[in-house]
Amino acid sequence: ADGANAGEEFEDPQLIECICYALLLSSLTSDQLEKLGPIPLEDEDGSARRPADLLASLTSMLSDEASADLLGPLDVACPDRPFPETARWCMSALKNLTRPGALSPSRPGGDGEDGKGEADAAEIASKAVLDAGMLPLLAGILLHGTGGDGGPATPPDWGPNTLQDSALYTLLHMSSLPGVRPALVTERMDCAVVLSGICGAGDGAGDTGQARLQRLKARMALCYLLDSLDTDDRHSSNLIT
Repeated sequence: ADGANAGEEFEDPQLIECICYALLLSSLTSDQLEKLGPIPLEDEDGSARRPADLLASLTSMLSDEASADLLGPLDVACPDRPFPETARWCMSALKNLTRPGALSPSRPGGDGEDGKGEADAAEIASKAVLDAGMLPLLAGILLHGTGGDGGPATPPDWGPNTLQDSALYTLLHMSSLPGVRPALVTERMDCAVVLSGICGAGDGAGDTGQARLQRLKARMALCYLLDSLDTDDRHSSNLIT
């Protein structure tokens, strides 16, 4: 799916739930998968479980206190991830499904009775990503290597269609949608801080063209998020320099 109307055929959030389920599993290492254990694919009556139920079970297991270390800054270069191409494909799918169409508004307003208008495919897909609880994973993918994981900050020299490139595109797409934007800046998950780290990773000297492109995408997404805050919130976020 490419072009201005990449997500125009998207209607069923179950597709997002399936992709997110596969992305979560394929992001884990062999040791983490062994620690996680099997996930039941059928209910007690033998019927196949819905994608939403599978995803809920998986996220619950990952958020369990004994498994809390499974979701942190994600070292995408770790050689012990048995399904790296699956993770990359799933992240690319989310990137395409959340891509706004040419006529998607970047500011609130519309023709609907509530002034918001009818949600387009990209907004439906983006809200499904939020409902699936994917923000911590997106943040983890983008935090590693940019200083957010406690390590040294390096330029975001991420090639096209890599896991980080697609994750940043997904966050940019979601940031551009007025109906999704407020959920990206909360006390629990402040994506503006993640994006700010990408903008400031390294000193910028000797950046490749790809690193400059990634910084530009992060700045664009950050501008969308800051536009949704009032003046006091912008300054209190310590993101205005």
